[in-house]
Amino acid sequence: MDQETSQKPPNHPDNTSSLKLGGAGIVTINVGPELQPFKIHRPLICDASTFFNTAFTSKFKEGADLSISLPDDDSEIFEIVAQWLYTKQYCYALDKNDALSRKMVQPVQLDIFADKYGIPALQQGVIRVFFAAAKASQEEPPVSMIEHVYNNTSRNDKLRLLLVDWWWMFRYTKLPLPLDSNWLYGGVEIVTINVGPKAKPFKIHKSLLCDNSVFFKAAFSHQMKEAEEQTVKVEEDQETFDLFTHWLYTDVYTFPAARIHANGGYLMQPARLYALAEKYEVIRLKECLIKGFFAAGQKNECQPTGIVVGYIYANTANGDSLRYLLADWWTWKIGYTTFPTSDSLDWMNETPEFAVDLVLGMKTKNYDRDPFQAATAERYLSYA
Repeated sequence: MDQETSQKPPNHPDNTSSLKLGGAGIVTINVGPELQPFKIHRPLICDASTFFNTAFTSKFKEGADLSISLPDDDSEIFEIVAQWLYTKQYCYALDKNDALSRKMVQPVQLDIFADKYGIPALQQGVIRVFFAAAKASQEEPPVSMIEHVYNNTSRNDKLRLLLVDWWWMFRYTKLPLPLDSNWLYGGVEIVTINVGPKAKPFKIHKSLLCDNSVFFKAAFSHQMKEAEEQTVKVEEDQETFDLFTHWLYTDVYTFPAARIHANGGYLMQPARLYALAEKYEVIRLKECLIKGFFAAGQKNECQPTGIVVGYIYANTANGDSLRYLLADWWTWKIGYTTFPTSDSLDWMNETPEFAVDLVLGMKTKNYDRDPFQAATAERYLSYA
């Protein structure tokens, strides 16, 4: 491309008469080591960029001269920026045969430029390109790309979030990125949940968290300190909260594989997650876990231990659906033979509410059907 063409975007006043900017002033942006000049309508670049708006509307030298130099930036990248300023479109063809680290170089550099000079609408266009690449890709983004973006963008850059989510989703779930790029990364607020004694920060999309949790919706909606600072401290173990975050973004929780030698202890992980869902009023997660416990009860490969039952009863309210399910599991799948052992008597004494539910279940067993023969867990979902 010759220099004259590269200096003038397609809708430059010398190239078209259709642009209705009236007598809008023209500014000069000198870019790169060679200070290649670009002529841009001042209203366009000032409306799009906080940096250039300040530069060209202030009493500084740039505002008076209507000219600014960016020697450290790439003229080829700025040419794309200039094109975008006039068209408000960023189209980038992804080469399926090229490595991800090479074919995404231009969008990365464009996002860095847009972040540096405060052009959020252009960043949105870049995000859409990256989201399309993530949905179609069979590989995770290289760590070098993530590091480059983190080292050259501000804390609130949305591409940071997308790349980390993409890497995490591909590495640990092999699932595509959820939802839509406009919803997920399009200016949606991010909140911080500091978890556990060490206050490990979890960055979560606010609307996603609040749409699923009554507790967090109240915390971030009311005129409280948490809502103002967009930060909440919770006393949970990090592993369980990490599982909760994974479920938020994937809508998936997979029960651990049953291990006979564990004597039902494999159910402790979902039990902790269920208690978290109960505490923060995450109804959909409770329903997801109820279905998982029901499926485990149908298989009955390992029964829930007293530790699991005691934990659920200690962390849920009377009438909770998982309480009923565990009592039914013991009633129908375990039966009287386990009760006389000293271990079972000890933990039942410590969980008297379960003992009551169990006795009631045994009384109805003679005239009721085995609930685990049902096709679904509908019997228990009504209580969740």
